[in-house]
Amino acid sequence: MVGYLTAEFVGDISAPMFPTSGLVCIEYDVQRRQGEVLWHIHP
Repeated sequence: MVGYLTAEFVGDISAPMFPTSGLVCIEYDVQRRQGEVLWHIHP
């Protein structure tokens, strides 16, 4: 589910696969309705 949410908020990427304990930080600009991945942690 995290992968699908990431793809929804950050344009121009396909849904990435995350392990169960993976985390992603997205900075979302409400005015532009566009997000950017700031960091991605996967153990």
